[in-house]
Amino acid sequence: MMQQAKEDMEKHVLERSEERMNINKVLHMEILEREKLIELLSSVFLISPALMAINRFEDHVFLDVNHRFIRLTGYSREEIVGRSVPEVNVLSREDYEIICQSLKTKGAIYNEEIEYRTKSGNIRVGIYSAELIDVRGEKLVLSIHHDITERRHAQNALKQREKELTQRSAELEEANTALRVFSKRRTEDRKNLEARLQQNTNELVIPYIRELQNYDLDERGKCYLNGSSLKCMGDPVRNMIEVRHQGMRKVDTDHHE
Repeated sequence: MMQQAKEDMEKHVLERSEERMNINKVLHMEILEREKLIELLSSVFLISPALMAINRFEDHVFLDVNHRFIRLTGYSREEIVGRSVPEVNVLSREDYEIICQSLKTKGAIYNEEIEYRTKSGNIRVGIYSAELIDVRGEKLVLSIHHDITERRHAQNALKQREKELTQRSAELEEANTALRVFSKRRTEDRKNLEARLQQNTNELVIPYIRELQNYDLDERGKCYLNGSSLKCMGDPVRNMIEVRHQGMRKVDTDHHE
């Protein structure tokens, strides 16, 4: 009887030992998996192309920042970790208050366009998001900031270029309008000049030519009056040039004669 009880006890102890060993193995595997996950998350945090930071919620002291944060702000890790956001002065008071209010009331803030100040005093722009997380009963702020400064500069340059092109187009349109007005005015002036020349020709030249025709002219004179001078009744400007050209030819012929 005693022997049986002893054997049962030993069997029970062995089973409990094996059970504990299995539990320990499971716990050990879970610990390893958690450590791997922590290591992976840490790597993602450090090499992320966005600025990332972890702050205590109660006083907003920086607990850690990633490489991108250090590179773009110009601060070393030692100059940031252990100091609060207002002490480092990376955010304007207005943006800092907006972030704090959103975290207090909503526990998060998403896709807010925020300006931040670098160590050298330059102002950069980014899209900011942050959430409250609980780590062993302590509230922390995990923030991520996508820098869009270069994109904003490119957009501003494009807007400026579009503005210049619009202005240039307006100037060209004004110049074209002025050219059309000038061309129209010249056309009107030419027509008015032709009309005045035609009127003067009709009133002054034609009567004189007709009067000359009443004189006893030789055949050459009559031919000259009929063939050249009376053509002035057509296009005044063209005929004036033609008459002048014929006159030059007549003088040249007389010279040769």
